[in-house]
Amino acid sequence: MTLAMATPLEFTVHRSRGLETWDRALTFVDRYGSMKLRSVTESVIQTYDTQAQAQVPPNETTTPVRYGYTVSRTAVADSIRIEVNCVAGAPGGTEAGKNAHIAAYYILTGNIACARCIAR
Repeated sequence: MTLAMATPLEFTVHRSRGLETWDRALTFVDRYGSMKLRSVTESVIQTYDTQAQAQVPPNETTTPVRYGYTVSRTAVADSIRIEVNCVAGAPGGTEAGKNAHIAAYYILTGNIACARCIAR
């Protein structure tokens, strides 16, 4: 968990690793996010807007607070910049920062730091 928390929420990977990194981002958000996917494009992966969640059915949720993700990618010279964000859909969602770091670590390395530590 220490390694995940030390992972920056914005990082770059070499262009040759761009596709596998993007695939991991989609896998993480789809598997561990508690909000359904809203948009998947070449540059953004996003769950439904946290403010409009009352009418959107959640994925399997074990806590009353749902967490949404936005992951973006941008080409920078011979690299791809990845930015990870997680937000809580309701007040009291204090785990969003931790979730974002766990996601960033998985996206960067392909290893899940602590699956049971992810608030969903």
